[in-house]
Amino acid sequence: MAAKLNKRTATQTRDHIQTVLLVKRLQDHVVKGLELKATQIDAAKFLINQALGTARQSVQHTGDEGGPVKFIFEDQFVRADSNGKDSVPGEAPVSH
Repeated sequence: MAAKLNKRTATQTRDHIQTVLLVKRLQDHVVKGLELKATQIDAAKFLINQALGTARQSVQHTGDEGGPVKFIFEDQFVRADSNGKDSVPGEAPVSH
């Protein structure tokens, strides 16, 4: 026989199922034309936000004066010293 779930797990499972059912009901409203009153929709959205949290708002990045963002990539080539180790540009190679 399977072990009983503890109360916390049972509550979380029940809350998850209720949230899934609310989402399905809203999907039926949108996709299948299920009639719902405005108060039912608001209540479902409120309960879903309580369970899942409110979705973050998107952020749009713009460049100077609202233009596109410019990305600048620079490649840096490093010459290996005689021991096969990379030498840092501007520094003298270490001799052993």
